[in-house]
Amino acid sequence: MEPIDSGTLRQGRLFAIGDIHGNAAALETVLSIIRPKTNDKLITLGDYIDRGPDTYAVVERLLELGSRCQFIPIMGNHEEVLLTIYAGRRMRITYADWLSFGGHETMLSYHAQNVHQIPDSHIQFLRSTVSYCVVDGYFFTHAMYDPALPFARQLKSVLRWKRLDSMKSVPLPHPSGIKAIVGHSAQRNGRVVDLGHLICLDTCCYGKNGFLTAMNVYTGEFIQADASGKLREGAI
Repeated sequence: MEPIDSGTLRQGRLFAIGDIHGNAAALETVLSIIRPKTNDKLITLGDYIDRGPDTYAVVERLLELGSRCQFIPIMGNHEEVLLTIYAGRRMRITYADWLSFGGHETMLSYHAQNVHQIPDSHIQFLRSTVSYCVVDGYFFTHAMYDPALPFARQLKSVLRWKRLDSMKSVPLPHPSGIKAIVGHSAQRNGRVVDLGHLICLDTCCYGKNGFLTAMNVYTGEFIQADASGKLREGAI
């Protein structure tokens, strides 16, 4: 699916949800607080699968969201890997590599012996995800962007794989002046990174001290739930 630019459509609320990684209980808690409505826009930042125990339930829930709100799912690097394996294409990451960094848990959640036993509806959903979107003056993608390039010319390797590991890899503000909201770079302390021109919502839900984070983009408020589905006190 091609990237989306909705222009300025500031009606209802705008939420972004960070990397879910198969944590269905955390997703349910966050959605129970958001309660998305028809005029709301909800953007998920990728990495729905792997690591956590219930990728199947996560994707089932995301499939249902499209009928409740204006839902835009972004593709993460984990989805890219699974779809590449499913299509039988070669890449530098092998099937064994994928199993070692979360694919094993995904296969267990589907009770599958191989990726072709994953339901077609789930594969089609993952294929329908976009590389990025620009909504109401904000840029959303899974991982990062290159400030030297217009959004329409960004490389997928940057959008899905480049990490916010150190100050050396923090991009400059984009010349457009648009703020970026991303995931991918897991913050194991469970804290959102806010650099002013970039916000990272991957707060390592699958980790010991991690949470799934959702952000009300217009108000700057955060909702966080741990992998068990417990709401983080004071997070809203």
